Amino acid sequence: MSSAAVTLAGRGSARSISTLLGGARHALSVHRTVTSPSSSSSSRVSVVSSTSFAGSSSGQPRGFVSSCIHCEQTAGSDAAKESASTATTTEAEESEVKPKRKNTKRRTKAQIEADRLERVNLGLPRIRKRRSKTALVNAPTDAGTEGASGSASGSSTLTPAEDLSEPTAADKRRASKMTNEELEKEAEEQRAEIASIQEVLGHMEYEHLPPRSEWKKAFPVGKAYSTSFRYFTSNKATIADMLEALDLGSTERNGEKVTVLEGYPGPGTTASQLLQSPHVEKVVALEATPRYLKGLEALQQTLAKKGEADRLDMMPLSAYLWDSYSALIKSGKLQHLNGRVAFSDAHTEGEEGSTVDFTQDNIAPPDHTDASWQKLSPLLFFAQLPNTVYGEQLFAQTVTSIANRGWLFRYGRVQLAFVCGEALAKRCLAQPGDKSSRGKLGTTVQCLADVAVHKYPEDLQPHGHHFFPSTISIGPRVPLSGSSLIPNSNPSTGLTRTGLVMMTVTPKQTPLIKAREIEAFEFITRNLFILRAKTVGEALTHVAPGGQNILNMMTKKQVKEGIIA
Repeated sequence: MSSAAVTLAGRGSARSISTLLGGARHALSVHRTVTSPSSSSSSRVSVVSSTSFAGSSSGQPRGFVSSCIHCEQTAGSDAAKESASTATTTEAEESEVKPKRKNTKRRTKAQIEADRLERVNLGLPRIRKRRSKTALVNAPTDAGTEGASGSASGSSTLTPAEDLSEPTAADKRRASKMTNEELEKEAEEQRAEIASIQEVLGHMEYEHLPPRSEWKKAFPVGKAYSTSFRYFTSNKATIADMLEALDLGSTERNGEKVTVLEGYPGPGTTASQLLQSPHVEKVVALEATPRYLKGLEALQQTLAKKGEADRLDMMPLSAYLWDSYSALIKSGKLQHLNGRVAFSDAHTEGEEGSTVDFTQDNIAPPDHTDASWQKLSPLLFFAQLPNTVYGEQLFAQTVTSIANRGWLFRYGRVQLAFVCGEALAKRCLAQPGDKSSRGKLGTTVQCLADVAVHKYPEDLQPHGHHFFPSTISIGPRVPLSGSSLIPNSNPSTGLTRTGLVMMTVTPKQTPLIKAREIEAFEFITRNLFILRAKTVGEALTHVAPGGQNILNMMTKKQVKEGIIA
């Protein structure tokens, strides 16, 4: 090919490339103009025209430019109409569709009251509460101020000057819209709130403990202080109600004074009130937490000033461990009970009608027909069970010991009292047919003892009015079937704890399960409740071969013939 031909071919290729680039710029300009919602039709035409002229100078025909301008104007008007229609539809949808409310659970009045008290007085962050100017003027000035500004022993108080701040502009606007009756009602509610707080704080003053405002520092909660999932009753009025429920002066005791063995006593709030009862001779506390031991030592020093130091004994041992009770017996702290509980049979060197020796840990437990079991023992066990698997294990093991007269039941029919979670009480009281709470524990307890709940969760709310710490902490729980009694086992998904209860467990004079039967009873009930979805006959086949045949023997005819009892 000649050099001239090559040159012409190169010029033609360059012109073709220039034409393509111009067309691409034009198409891009049209796309931007049509899709832009804020541009008017006139601006679109001007942009296209300038681009079209650039394309025309590159060799585009003028007819193509004019047609593009016409098409763009039409597209612009259509886009404007579509944009206006879309805007109208969006506004209509926004006016019709209402925002969804958050799916939050409503709090009860008791929870609201508990939160308010915790914010104001019990160490939790306070959230400002708006009050009207008129309500501030009508706030308590005489009796309310005196009660709020001072109390005995320098206890934690609520000062109106700190709580009732200056009204804001919003408070003034709100007050201007309220009637005199509404303002007076709000002021009366404020007076009642302050009076309620002062009454609660007055019931939390103890001679041997620091003021209530310092408890958070004196008794910190956490694993480092060995106080996880622990609590103690802080309100004197609540403790008094619990002592009344124990009925320590009952006719069955014949005026005999009681010695209270207290497990998990805390800093001695319950012990101090027990020692004020005329029916209590002595309190022995099992407490392994150093912070709480200091409170018990302070209580003993206070009693020493009154000449009553011997009425309180303490041991730095855990109430959960069985060895703690063996050490307690060997220590001689229950020696004053010797000679008060009689045996029917010979138990000491062949002597007939001997008495129980509360210093001997090797007593052979007699059966339930013995004289030592016919009346309540002068020893009573009281425990505030931790909200964890250990507390539930301690409860289950102590109650099961009734059958073979182990543990403290070797020394007599010892009454038990517990402050524990609501779920544990439900399991103990669940009746046959209750699929949610009935289990091995409840069946065993009802066969061995009489259970009575004296304080229900609603009686002990708000929590901060009755217990410390002010909030409840939850630990691992025992599974509902009761088949797992291993510490730190997986928490049960079927148990919820919404509050605390106070209940008593009194061993039956004639338990339905004997010592030789307890192991078989636990084995059978455990397997039956594990297979709760099956019928009793089907479940018994898994207990033992031919186990279902026992159902054929459980008829009225067999009972009449004396084959079964």
